[in-house]
Amino acid sequence: MRRILLTVVFSLLALSVTYAQPNLNFKRVTVNWPTIELYFSVGCNGNPAYNMAKQDFKIFENDIEVKDFTLWCPDPSVRCGMSVALVFDASGSMSGAGNAGAKAAGRAFVDGMDGMIDEATVIWFNTQVNIAQQMTTLKPLLYSAVDGIPAGGGTAVWDGCYAGIIELINNGVNQCRAVIVMTDGGDNSSTRTPAEIISLANRNRIPVFTIGLGTSINATELEMIALLTGGRYYQTPNAGQLAAIYLEIMTIIQQGMQECVITYERDCADGGYRSVELQLKDFCGGTDVETKTYRAPMDSTTFSDLYMELGDTYAKGGADVDVPLELITPIDDRMFYPFRFTVLFDESKLQFKAAEAPVGYLLHGVPFTVSPAAGGVYIQTAARIPVSGNGLLLNLTFGTVMVQDTTCTQVSFYQPNFEQGCFIPKVASGEVCIVPAVPEVACTMDGPSQLAWEELITDYVPNPFTVTGRFFNTGEADALNARFKIAYDTTVLRLVSPLMDEQSASPPNIAPGNYAEVSWQVAARPIPTGDSTMICITGMMDNHKSIDCCVQVYVPPATTSFECSLDIPEIEIRPDQKGYTPMPFTVRAGIKNNGAAQTGSMIASILLPDGFTLTGSASERQLTRQLNPGSLAPDEEAFIEWYLEHDPVALGKTANIQVEFTENGAFACIAGGDVTLPALDIPFTVQLTHDDDLLLCEGETVTLNAPEGYASYKWSTGYEQRSLTVSTTGDYWCTVKTPSGQSGQSDTVHVEVYPIPHPQLQPGGTQTLCDGDTLILDAGAGFTYYNWNNGATGQKALIMRSGAYFVTVGNAAGCEGRSDTVFVQILPAPDKPRINRTGDVLMTDLGPMYQWMLNGQNIPGATNQYHVAVATGTYRVRITNEHGCSSLSDPLTISVLGVDDTRMPGDPVMHVYPDPADDRVTLSLEMPAGMTGSVFLVDILGKTELLRDAVGSGQRIKTTLDLSGRAKGMYHIMLRTPDGVYTKKFLKK
Repeated sequence: MRRILLTVVFSLLALSVTYAQPNLNFKRVTVNWPTIELYFSVGCNGNPAYNMAKQDFKIFENDIEVKDFTLWCPDPSVRCGMSVALVFDASGSMSGAGNAGAKAAGRAFVDGMDGMIDEATVIWFNTQVNIAQQMTTLKPLLYSAVDGIPAGGGTAVWDGCYAGIIELINNGVNQCRAVIVMTDGGDNSSTRTPAEIISLANRNRIPVFTIGLGTSINATELEMIALLTGGRYYQTPNAGQLAAIYLEIMTIIQQGMQECVITYERDCADGGYRSVELQLKDFCGGTDVETKTYRAPMDSTTFSDLYMELGDTYAKGGADVDVPLELITPIDDRMFYPFRFTVLFDESKLQFKAAEAPVGYLLHGVPFTVSPAAGGVYIQTAARIPVSGNGLLLNLTFGTVMVQDTTCTQVSFYQPNFEQGCFIPKVASGEVCIVPAVPEVACTMDGPSQLAWEELITDYVPNPFTVTGRFFNTGEADALNARFKIAYDTTVLRLVSPLMDEQSASPPNIAPGNYAEVSWQVAARPIPTGDSTMICITGMMDNHKSIDCCVQVYVPPATTSFECSLDIPEIEIRPDQKGYTPMPFTVRAGIKNNGAAQTGSMIASILLPDGFTLTGSASERQLTRQLNPGSLAPDEEAFIEWYLEHDPVALGKTANIQVEFTENGAFACIAGGDVTLPALDIPFTVQLTHDDDLLLCEGETVTLNAPEGYASYKWSTGYEQRSLTVSTTGDYWCTVKTPSGQSGQSDTVHVEVYPIPHPQLQPGGTQTLCDGDTLILDAGAGFTYYNWNNGATGQKALIMRSGAYFVTVGNAAGCEGRSDTVFVQILPAPDKPRINRTGDVLMTDLGPMYQWMLNGQNIPGATNQYHVAVATGTYRVRITNEHGCSSLSDPLTISVLGVDDTRMPGDPVMHVYPDPADDRVTLSLEMPAGMTGSVFLVDILGKTELLRDAVGSGQRIKTTLDLSGRAKGMYHIMLRTPDGVYTKKFLKK
């Protein structure tokens, strides 16, 4: 293509410019391995040119530029002296005209010699070869030898030609050397071959001119010898024309043999064909390009190993994975010839898809041919390409199967070879680890942001309303058995449809790229104070963590209205005329929420008339009290009671009792009623005493005492002694009689017995903990104080040590109770692990179980003591002991990978293969001359074993290591030198 483009350009220029143009005559390529010789001549405007310089030429061999070459051109002002071997056919077929014509031609050639510098030798052949005259400048001797050429015998033309070359090599002294061979028959007596002639002539830069007389000749061989050695081939049927041919050859030798030569060295003898492009650039007003082809010899000692490596990689099941092929050995501007190899892999785990070289890869733009092969595929690159340096060559793309557990499989090359070139490919295997595909679920949720209160309908709008959750699976695997649960504040909202708070997806699994949608109809309850409430839908899958989506809805306040009532009993005189019944009496107040909204905090207050007092417990004797329930739903009512008493009155008395209700401190309503006390005259009364508080705790007693000195005593219980021991709640009084029979009535005493609290401890987790963990024990709410046996004084106690724990609590009545005992055991946790990094290998302390994490997430399958980092980020490791207790390491941030492969100029070069290895592994080590060091094997526990001492010589050292009996895992080869430490990792399967 380059030559065609140049030709087009030259043609266009020729149409418009009449300047002189160069004429490059690229005559031949001579291979004197390892030296390559290019013979050519240059014309400028029709005249020979010899004033070219190296910068006027560019040379490309197989499209790679040859930069180091030499250029020699003859000096045209100096006459070129001749040294010529005249080789004549003296066989029987030359008798007569042929012999005479040969002699005439020989004499004509000698006539043209200058007799001083020019020299010649005369050789004739028939069945054998005869040197009639050795190399001489003396014409008489040459005439005599020519005249003595005989005619008889067979034809050993190849032996004669070979002898002429030998004579020139041994005795020819002039610059312009040549052999002229003339024959009239086919060879029938030689031991030499045309190939040997061509090889010997080219090695010594001797052109061979061949002349065929008649038609019974080896024309093809004669022409090939002349063409490939730089001579010319002539054929004539007339012996009389031989003299003219010899004189033309003399002219060519004296003038036309003034050739230029370019030489350069090659070091790859691969037996392949090489295309040589010779460019004459910007000379004599233009450019010319010529191309020749030669074949290099075959010498396997010039071959060298070219190391390549298939990368280790991983992929999720069902996804595609790229396995890169990396060139390890640097190439110094060499041709990467078509490459053939068979890729072997487990077809039950991998499916081959493509071989390609993306942009930036060394083989980018090279097409690949792929065909099936046993156990894999056969791949060929279809073009050659120049390569310099090292790096990624190509990618092999595989599809992966779905797996339940992490599965690793090897990818290897079988019989890799190049079509041409002197590289022997050595390819280390790679490994593909397939990890289970997992779902990745995200969600969105729709719902109104706020509701509005409509007075006319006393309800919210919209009500009910719809909330919808959508759960999207962006992962590679199905999200299995998807269920959804709604969570909301039941005091603000209620479900309308469906009434269940949990629904299942239909279909039950969410496929990758799909989503599941779930909806509920929700209604808002009227609330007195506007507030925002959160509604969340939780998605639950068998193989994915739960995920929450929420929407916040503002519910405005709803209005309220109330209806109050008050119930007061009728007071009568007791049948025994000793007092009133009922006394104390109960005042029962009620309030109903006639509105549509839940009320705020409801409080009731009683207004007591003069002479009336409250009785009962301390809380019941409060004038202002909280309703129970403290907040009323629409149409809900609540009641509250007070116990009032009044002393008997001799005159009747009527009083008005009122109860006022408030909502959040604001007036709600008031209710009132009258109570009438009838007139009652009691002869006398006595006062009861007691030896303890009338407010008791369960199990306690109080003794009530009537005054001494009366003839009889009768208690309200029927007991007839002066003192009564009480252990139950109730009203107690006593009737006494004097010795004269007059009756007296005691006051009424109310005794209240409160139950003892029985707290139940609720552990907030398992009672067997790991060191450093905590357990919360909850005694329950509603007690006035808490005293734990570990000194804690709150509702909850934080437990961090082994032991038996209980709590003593008190209630509002002052009663005290003790909980049951909970036993807690603390198990030891492992020491905090450390992470050590060697290259991309992370190693931690020895422990029973491991889990490596990247950026806070567990790495699937990373459960060994070591882990090979394949991505940048923050790494941590968790070690778990036999008790199930674990410790987490400090974070280690990795921002650069591949640090163990970084080499500076002058560093040693280490390769370890195969990787992963079975029982044997080979170490290839090349150290700069003069460098000394020691090679160690470092196992997975950090144990170091000396393998050998090494001294650098610039040559590659190979050592095979026996790994049989060694544990599986990551190993390092470590080279320790005075300048530093160098490592190379490999994995033993």
